[in-house]
Amino acid sequence: MHRCFILLFCSTVTLADGLPWLDDLPANAPLIEYYDEQPLPEPGSKLAVLVDRIDRDLRRATGFAQRLLATLRVRINYRLYTTGADATDITAWQRAYTEISIGRNPFERDPGGLRGYYAINDDSCQVFKVFPPKDNPQPPKSGLPLIVSMHGHGWQDWYRPFQLEGYSTDGAYVISVHGRGSADFKWIAEDDVLAAIDAVQADFPIDPSRVYLTGGSMGATGVFQVGAHYPHRFAAGFADSGNTDITAWSDFEAEDPADAYGALRARLRGLTSPIAFAENFLNLPLIITHCKTDSTVVHSQRMAKRLRAAGCRDYTFTLRDGEHVDLQPMADRFDALRRFRTNPWPYRVMLKAASYRQATAYWVTIRHFERRLEPAELDVRR
Repeated sequence: MHRCFILLFCSTVTLADGLPWLDDLPANAPLIEYYDEQPLPEPGSKLAVLVDRIDRDLRRATGFAQRLLATLRVRINYRLYTTGADATDITAWQRAYTEISIGRNPFERDPGGLRGYYAINDDSCQVFKVFPPKDNPQPPKSGLPLIVSMHGHGWQDWYRPFQLEGYSTDGAYVISVHGRGSADFKWIAEDDVLAAIDAVQADFPIDPSRVYLTGGSMGATGVFQVGAHYPHRFAAGFADSGNTDITAWSDFEAEDPADAYGALRARLRGLTSPIAFAENFLNLPLIITHCKTDSTVVHSQRMAKRLRAAGCRDYTFTLRDGEHVDLQPMADRFDALRRFRTNPWPYRVMLKAASYRQATAYWVTIRHFERRLEPAELDVRR
């Protein structure tokens, strides 16, 4: 079977000359809000020397060695952020660094816990957490399922460095991803999810046809966001009380009715919203649930309506009593998801994309966008 490349032509969008609001953006404006402060080693200390060596080697290393160095780095960061380091910690970290330098794995007896990967986009080490199966089964040749747990937004610690939530279960690996804090799992936060999955698949016996997305609140937004952009990488998703577009934050922003670029801004924001790409769930099953009295319940209702209108049939939508987020135990979520497997060659593919980053799904690829700021769409059959 050959990969299908399809050239698409999109409708025209007219823009005013120039974008002066970009000129008003501070030169050092971050892509997302700043993290809480991450404590640094005291300059000139043994730990500072060790961290400098790790950072130097990280940029040179590749593959497994780089992931081991990144894991050591995030574990050092975590200890500094939580309790601080003592002489015993530093000695253990120096020993681990030496083992990595001679090709050994100092974490071999500790396969779970905090892990790291090197993010080339901003020269940093990013964290995720691995939960091995509780029952420690013998993996089949195809590997074990992987459940990706995405955390909620929170209200008082939006950008602390270690936002991780997840729980182990029988018969599957679980990873908790950080997603760059509270960024709705968009942009570099989306990259974070994919990079963490890649790292786990490289180092653990994972069945690539049984990777599942789960999350509540902002984590459910992540299920919609990452699933809509990369449906071919996942077998199914479980989303509890997530938002599906930027209107979830409208109460926090005052729009200027005289803003000459309001329509453009709305268009750009729309292209970041997963509901705009609901067609992409044609072959990715979704289990959607939402508290019936929640202020954001309209988001799940709109997503279910869009899925139905797009012809997506493999989804369920349930309104429930309770709190904003009342996620089922991981074992129950896994029971609901475990029957699904990724089909890499579905008969029909619907793909909508606004960026080359998300322009491939299954056996089709969008190779050209004729109009800027306009998504391309396809609906093809083998």
